[in-house]
Amino acid sequence: MNPKNKIFGQRLRAIRKELGLSQEEFVEILSKVHPISQRSLSAIEIGERRLCLDLADDICEVFKINLEWIRTGKGEKFTSPQDTA
Repeated sequence: MNPKNKIFGQRLRAIRKELGLSQEEFVEILSKVHPISQRSLSAIEIGERRLCLDLADDICEVFKINLEWIRTGKGEKFTSPQDTA
């Protein structure tokens, strides 16, 4: 398992949780622009599967996430304020 995969997965999971979404809900929203299964998301979150750039770009666009934060952990997580209530 590549350590970077695990770090990216942990960041993705943190964002999903901060948004208050289950894996199923996250996938349902994301699948409108990028086909992905709940199983694939789970594998990415635990570091078993690499987060490809196309998917990362789509996640960032749909959920208004800062790609630099996913890549490096630096900067703001979100590119615009989120409703996390």
